Amino acid sequence: MALPSTAVFEVRTTGSDLNGGGFNPSRGGGGVDRSQSDTPYVDIDNGELIVTVHSTTTQVTGTFLTVSTADLGNFLQITGGTATAGVYEITAVDTINRRWTLDRSCGTAGQTIVGRMGGAFVSPGKAATTIGSINSTGVYWKAGSYTSSATITFPTGTRVLGYATSRGDGTASNGPTLTASAGSITLIGVANGGTNITFANIRVNGGGQSSVVGFNLRNSSFSEARNHAVSCTATSCATGYQGVAGVCTSTVNCVATSCTVGYSRLDCYGCESVSCTTGFQGTSTASVFDRCIASGGTTPFDVSSGGQSMLSNCVAYGGSGNGFKSDYSGNSSGSVLVNCIAYGNGASGALFSGANCSAVVMNCAFGANTTAAISSIGNGLSINTVTLSADPFVDAASGNFALNSTAGGGAACKAAGIPGAFPGGLTTGYLDIGAAQSQASTAGYPRRSR
Repeated sequence: MALPSTAVFEVRTTGSDLNGGGFNPSRGGGGVDRSQSDTPYVDIDNGELIVTVHSTTTQVTGTFLTVSTADLGNFLQITGGTATAGVYEITAVDTINRRWTLDRSCGTAGQTIVGRMGGAFVSPGKAATTIGSINSTGVYWKAGSYTSSATITFPTGTRVLGYATSRGDGTASNGPTLTASAGSITLIGVANGGTNITFANIRVNGGGQSSVVGFNLRNSSFSEARNHAVSCTATSCATGYQGVAGVCTSTVNCVATSCTVGYSRLDCYGCESVSCTTGFQGTSTASVFDRCIASGGTTPFDVSSGGQSMLSNCVAYGGSGNGFKSDYSGNSSGSVLVNCIAYGNGASGALFSGANCSAVVMNCAFGANTTAAISSIGNGLSINTVTLSADPFVDAASGNFALNSTAGGGAACKAAGIPGAFPGGLTTGYLDIGAAQSQASTAGYPRRSR
């Protein structure tokens, strides 16, 4: 046997990597999760409390060991004595003989044990290496400041969930923060071939180090990874979030701030890039960017890798270069922009060029871009373009990209997106151009465009 795939681990700044660190909630029998504490529930020091391996080597016994059914499912970490070091699950208890049964043999009869049952780990790296062979488990990571000088990788099937004070209360702004203390590392990543891995409510910071990747969601085989970052934050990284679009790597409701590249080769939904040199970067296979906002930096959206990227209801604001850029010089450049806004950029609102360029721009709005609204669309076409004569946003300088009601600004973008009237002629919608949709004026009634 080994640690179960139903295991959950706890990480907090006040824990210890010598603690048990985890619990199996599926064990049943009255077990109580002892990992949700700073200190161990039982500290076996081989002094006052002596515990040895029983003749049945999957069992351990202590003369003064207090045993109860609440111990079931908790993890014992053996760190010293003469028994075999490791993390073990308590699968059965014998309260009369003061004995725990573990998930596997921990040595030979009579060997001594130094270790702890219960208590949280102090580092996410300890949790990652402990679950390295389980391939399906959960890690709860409490808010606080953590550092790492090495890449931390998680195996297939892991869910790493940050939280503030109680499990389940995490957001992009209140989870744990992991800061790099060395360069050229990936702070949070996936193991070789890792799939079905989700990170949520976690913040990473490059810490001024060189070449730090915040989240690496792609696996080594570049196969269908199905790895995701949800409500996470990446700050001051060379690359905030890295993946391989087209093989199911995605970010949802994430933020990248002051990175060289905010998001690279990913599908992104409802994400923001703030003051990144390149906000969202496409790939040669395909990328989807939906309801994303990129402000500042040089190029808010760069899909110049030659693939057919799909950008819908996105905002490119205040970049020193082109807002939406695809100037691939290879065989094709077929990106599609729908319901997007490019405002206040230092070059063109949208630039599509290169051999066999066939971009499509539909129901997009452009204004205050230095060079032009749309440049070099090649063999493509632009339909229903809205020209903005005023700033469309409530307060873009402060990061509020909701539409205002200014004539020639936000008012021109409201209910101007597609699909409006569907091609069949039987259904009509009122979708705004831009990432943030305006609120209905009266509850219970549809929002009208005019």
